[in-house]
Amino acid sequence: MDSIINNFRELIDRDDVTEPEIQTFMEKHSEIIPVPYLLGHDLLWNAVISKFVLDRDKIPDFAFLTKNSAHWRLVLIELERPQKRLFVENPYVDFHSNTRSAIAKSRTGNRSLNTG
Repeated sequence: MDSIINNFRELIDRDDVTEPEIQTFMEKHSEIIPVPYLLGHDLLWNAVISKFVLDRDKIPDFAFLTKNSAHWRLVLIELERPQKRLFVENPYVDFHSNTRSAIAKSRTGNRSLNTG
């Protein structure tokens, strides 16, 4: 496992790494895919789905289902290059345009986010 983690760190530390390269690595080494928000019955069928199509322009990188006795939860995971900036400071801390773009993509497909 240490070898896989070291290889993953080397991959994401590269300035030229692409999201598809990260996705492929994580698919080959599925044990490093995060599975947050698990409910009482854990990961359904012990499966994480790659490129789960919600709509033509809404395709998260990974998806999984979890449940408890009361309800189901669908968790969607969207990968971004680690080099993308998350925040800016001018003059206050705010989301960087990369972050706004990722949020917009996850909420509305490829349409832009209304920042009001």
